[in-house]
Amino acid sequence: MRTIKCSMALSLSAFFLAACGQGQAPSGESAVAEENESVSVPKYSAEAFFETTSYGLVGSAAHAFSADGQSLLISSDQTGVFNAYSLPLDGSDATPLTRSDDNAIFAISWFPNDARMLYTFDGGGNELNHVVVREEDGTSRDLTPGDALKAGFLAWSDDGNSFYLTTTERNEQSFDIYRYSTEDYSRVLVYENPGFLISGISGDGRWVALVKPRTTSLI
Repeated sequence: MRTIKCSMALSLSAFFLAACGQGQAPSGESAVAEENESVSVPKYSAEAFFETTSYGLVGSAAHAFSADGQSLLISSDQTGVFNAYSLPLDGSDATPLTRSDDNAIFAISWFPNDARMLYTFDGGGNELNHVVVREEDGTSRDLTPGDALKAGFLAWSDDGNSFYLTTTERNEQSFDIYRYSTEDYSRVLVYENPGFLISGISGDGRWVALVKPRTTSLI
């Protein structure tokens, strides 16, 4: 068996050496090479790349569609800075809902029963996000004021009369959950977090989904 293997190896080696000695590629490979040489690849400047406009839809369909079903809530940097926009479904131009010229603003959700809107921003990229409500008259109200906290949107209640936000105002190391009223924005602490990661909350507010990080140390 060993002799047969050696013979096969020698035969294959001889074959490859003979092929290499010819100094020519198979006709198919030659045709591909010639075709690649004739293809002109367009080049674009860095300036053209940065002139592109980005659009982003909010997290889910329930958050994206307005209460009247006539428009979508999006974020776009068409002015050079991200802002929130209402995009009509009839194909007409998007209407700006915020007009920031410095801090990026990202849309979160329409209110389920009217034309109010939630959005988030941070202070110049410091990642200390706040959650803000835009009223129907265009005025805005920061629902999570403070200088050293981070906040985020969690969910709407099933009836649409309240929503849940997370914030680190009590403890910078963990997010607590507050339920906000859509009527007057009064709030109630519903979960004081001892250090878990929050994954979600049920629509009736009775259950919270948590993740407990597990870490291992290398010794």
